[in-house]
Amino acid sequence: MKTAMKILSVAAFAMIFACMAYAAPPVTVFEEGRQGPYANFLYTGTPEIVSVRQIPEKPQQGQEVLVTALVRANTQAAGMPVKKVTISYSTDNAATWTALEMLRDDRDPDFYLATLPSADKGVTVLYYISAYDTAGSVSSEMPGMVSGFPEQPRNLITVTDEDAPDEALHPDVDVLELGVGHDNQFFYVQARVQGKPGKGNMVGQGAYMYLFPVLNLDKTTGIGDFMSMDMLAYAPMLGQMMGFGEYGLFRIAEVMQTKKGIEGADVKFKKGPDSLNFRFNRAALGGIPSGKIEFGLLTMAATSFEAMYPQEASPFITAYLRTHSYTVAPRGKTEAVALKAGAAEIDITPPVGTPLAGYGGRQGKPSTGVHDPLLAQALVLQAGDRKMVFLTSDFLLMRRSMYKDIAARVEAELGIPREFVIASASHAHCSSGGMFPELALLGGNVRPGLYQETLEKFVTVVRQADAALQPARIGFGTGDAAGYSSNRVNKGGPVDPDLRVMRVDKADGKPLAVLFNFGTHPTVLGDSVMEFSSDFVGPARAAITEAFPGAVAMFNNGTQGNQSPSCPGDCGGGFDRADKTGRGLGAIAVSVAKKIKTQDKLPVTFLSREIILQPDYDIRVTMAGLRFGDTAMLTIPGEMFVELADPVKKMARDKGIGNLFLLGLTNDGIGYIVTPEAYQARVYESTFALFGPNQGPFIQKQLLELMDML
Repeated sequence: MKTAMKILSVAAFAMIFACMAYAAPPVTVFEEGRQGPYANFLYTGTPEIVSVRQIPEKPQQGQEVLVTALVRANTQAAGMPVKKVTISYSTDNAATWTALEMLRDDRDPDFYLATLPSADKGVTVLYYISAYDTAGSVSSEMPGMVSGFPEQPRNLITVTDEDAPDEALHPDVDVLELGVGHDNQFFYVQARVQGKPGKGNMVGQGAYMYLFPVLNLDKTTGIGDFMSMDMLAYAPMLGQMMGFGEYGLFRIAEVMQTKKGIEGADVKFKKGPDSLNFRFNRAALGGIPSGKIEFGLLTMAATSFEAMYPQEASPFITAYLRTHSYTVAPRGKTEAVALKAGAAEIDITPPVGTPLAGYGGRQGKPSTGVHDPLLAQALVLQAGDRKMVFLTSDFLLMRRSMYKDIAARVEAELGIPREFVIASASHAHCSSGGMFPELALLGGNVRPGLYQETLEKFVTVVRQADAALQPARIGFGTGDAAGYSSNRVNKGGPVDPDLRVMRVDKADGKPLAVLFNFGTHPTVLGDSVMEFSSDFVGPARAAITEAFPGAVAMFNNGTQGNQSPSCPGDCGGGFDRADKTGRGLGAIAVSVAKKIKTQDKLPVTFLSREIILQPDYDIRVTMAGLRFGDTAMLTIPGEMFVELADPVKKMARDKGIGNLFLLGLTNDGIGYIVTPEAYQARVYESTFALFGPNQGPFIQKQLLELMDML
């Protein structure tokens, strides 16, 4: 039976990461449709760059920088789907740029991220984001001030028109490229065509017109608001006929009456062999509070007034008049900032009858009751003006899907950036199943609606903690919990006796929250137990709250991959043993907490790294590193063997870090993270080490690199 269940359990975990590729169903495709100049002028709604941010905000030498961008298709105007987002960065004052395509989030298709490499102290890094839609239009921040215009222009943002040749379209009005740039006084516009731009003629190929809509988005709703629109134009024959010159910047509502361009535009024009080049005074457009200007290019070869309609349109450009930058600081002490905190707790116990999670031997049977409630806790910390969230829970695994959904909701509803959300599971084996379809053999069939109900509770508890934010003091300590864990793979093998404690006080010194971090499996209770229970974790929290009334007690597991719980002395069995184990650990946490001296200011560093674990399946994890003065925290996305942390601990000691929190089962649960030796020995845990023999050293390397940057 055990062998059969083991095979089924392996299958369950394999389902987590399986990726099936299916051939697309046959559909009818009109390949020649590419030959026509698609009416791009109807789709002026370029992507919206909603937000851009970086971690860390003040990088030091040796620290990589995570840049994230929230980019959405424009739904207020006619917009096409976002195709790709790029980041371009320069370390030589915009002399050269390196472009990278940003990684699209695996859960939120509007969220993108990229990592910029570390740089030497004193180097100023410039970067900007560009977002392209499926029609080729772009919204882009600016690379810097234009120079060398028009012969060898630098720092233009450009779009290309990728239409296949259209025999009905004269090359002289067939758009190849549109570029836009700026400096403190002027906008610069450059257009290239397939042939030679010029006048054309009314009786042959038609009178040429090159019209550049210039949309000040603070003053117009878009091209549909035609009469209020400004138009940069080169239309020699039309201008001569109508009396307003060959080129200029015109306001549609006024030009027919005034026969003049916009006052103060100071348009300069130069025609090249295949290009049209304009410069005009940006002040002529009026104020631009949003910092966004949209440009396009419509061309036509008109043979009559009735035939004045666009025959070709370039993709549109929306220029965001900003560039991001940071100057790399030398490695050293980070400035201490004032601290605030709020904490809350919520019951996440599902209805009785929901399967339990943890043991395949239960075969998805329904639960029969609740021994003690399953809980989740949230701690919101604010360091200076930056908030971060610690979320702990009586879950078997904090699957990436749940973590990502929580983080996105927290950002949307509370304004706390999703990168600053850290969510973990205790790994209790009597916790709720019925949640994740990929864990059906370990947690039973999905209970409809339970995932969403639990997600709402997680968001609620974070909201409650955020609402309780108040001035706070924080301190850290480490105690000895020897005897409360044993090596389950090798009898007498390595253990980690360290029990780390974070104490968060109100301004008056009364405890607001106590988080303890210790590595062992919450498996005091076996698969015969059919009641919901937090295992030893609940009793440990109870011991803490009894010692510190009103405080929220929190548990974050550690490097528990090869660790089983132990209970010194005669602890009995079942729930009695779980209670004594937990209360013993809780007593140690209380003892450590009472000795901690808290501070109202600390230097705080937060780093985040996105990692692709399986490129073919696009399986990813998020790992974070934090530092509070002489205390560091590293997140681990699964169940890591204790010995893999030894080099990390040594590096921490060498860096003068007094307390190292290893936050296991955090931001994901990818299974076991084992040593190569254990993998080759085919121990039980290696069965669930799903990324090969070198997964353990790889995760270890990420921890070392994060530690090195803290």
